[in-house]
Amino acid sequence: MKFFKCFFVLLCALIFLRSAPSSAFINVESLRTNPEEGYQGSVSLSGLLQSGNTEKKLVSFDTLNRYLTGDHEILALGNYKYGESFRTKDTHNGSAHLRYARHLWEYFFAEVFAQVEFNEFRSLIERDLLGVAARMRWFQGEHLSLFNGVGMFGEKEQLKGQDGTTDLRGNLYLSLVSKFSTGLKFSMIGYFQPLMNELSDHRINLDADLENPLAKNLNLILSYDYHFDSRPVPGVTKYDSLLKVGLRLNF
Repeated sequence: MKFFKCFFVLLCALIFLRSAPSSAFINVESLRTNPEEGYQGSVSLSGLLQSGNTEKKLVSFDTLNRYLTGDHEILALGNYKYGESFRTKDTHNGSAHLRYARHLWEYFFAEVFAQVEFNEFRSLIERDLLGVAARMRWFQGEHLSLFNGVGMFGEKEQLKGQDGTTDLRGNLYLSLVSKFSTGLKFSMIGYFQPLMNELSDHRINLDADLENPLAKNLNLILSYDYHFDSRPVPGVTKYDSLLKVGLRLNF
């Protein structure tokens, strides 16, 4: 399928870009609530350029791809961010995610997923994830959808200046999608990811998007990302947040 080729190219690009030494799973909830079968995809591009007394530039690229047929759903997702302040690099991270979900009963789905990511400015050279989850639908209507998931994933992590580690983390998430009569769409997903043998070592991730249609397949998108790590490596702050504006092309 076409989007698998795109995902493979993106994955290779991320591995290549990682040559310069924690992010969340990617927010795909607004796409998942669409009942239409077949392939759906989108590409988002956002940026910031400031000059004068402050020099700052930031470019962010995201792609969401979904294939739905009957009880089977396949997702291939990716993102990449690069930024500089006063011509010095201060943002460099990316991730690629592949997920398969099977609708087992009316309100219950089983999921398996894999992810690779890096974040130079959190000293993360590479993190590889492989996990399973149970996804439950609490409500799904024309204007509001609510889901949650419970699962776990194995994590192999390589941090700058440290030995590689392998851990098992829990993965709990809550997602909400709200559609307004004006055409606005709000989607949010929050994750809590504790270390299985030590709950005080945990991560919290929140991703929220507000989309406003500009044309048939083109949306203006406002995104907010928040990531918290209770035990970052020395010299790294516990949280990162980012608010950005961009365009999303749906196809």
